[in-house]
This record gives sequence, C-alpha cells and structure tokens, in this order.
Amino acid sequence: MIDRDAYAALEQERNDLRTECEECAALNDRLAELLRGVAVALRGEEPPLSRHSFHDLPERALALKDAIRTPAAVFLNMKAGTIAKPSVRAMIDLYGEAQLREALGHG
Repeated sequence: MIDRDAYAALEQERNDLRTECEECAALNDRLAELLRGVAVALRGEEPPLSRHSFHDLPERALALKDAIRTPAAVFLNMKAGTIAKPSVRAMIDLYGEAQLREALGHG
C-alpha cells in the first residue's frame, strides 16, 4: 500500500528540485550572456554562426586595463595601433578633466 504522506513529501521534494533546477538554468543563461558580452566587448562582434572563445578573456581584460591605465598610456597605445582612438568625452569620463589637462601639458 502507498503511504500518501510519504508520496506527497516526495512530490513536494521533486517540485522543489525542479524549481531549483529552473532557477539554476536561468542563472546559467544570464551568466553566459554576460560572459558573451564581455567577449564581444574585448574582441568585437562575433562572426555569423560562431562564438568567441572565453579562455583568454582575463588576459585580454588585463591588457586593456594596462593599455588605458593613464592618459599617456592611451596616447602611446593609440599611436602604436594597440587601441582605437577614444573620444575626448570618454577620456574626460575615464580620467577627469584635470588629469587629462595635466597629461596634455595644459595643467
């Protein structure tokens, strides 16, 4: 004979686990989309029907951070072709007007 209380408890546990799995899947999807966005930001748009690899994103982010650590570094890396030319507004937002004027010798 079936123990109805035990059966109800198992059904509840199954439902709880199903809900937890759905929440984990949603979180996984969200984190994958964030990681994909970081890859696109660091590497550019993805080719059709493919995805960028994520294996070197930490190194790429550190290299970019190093390339823009100071206004002088931005100008040097821009001249070397390592980074694209930023707008003046972006430079002011990143470093502040005083630091940018100082870097340009207008301080």
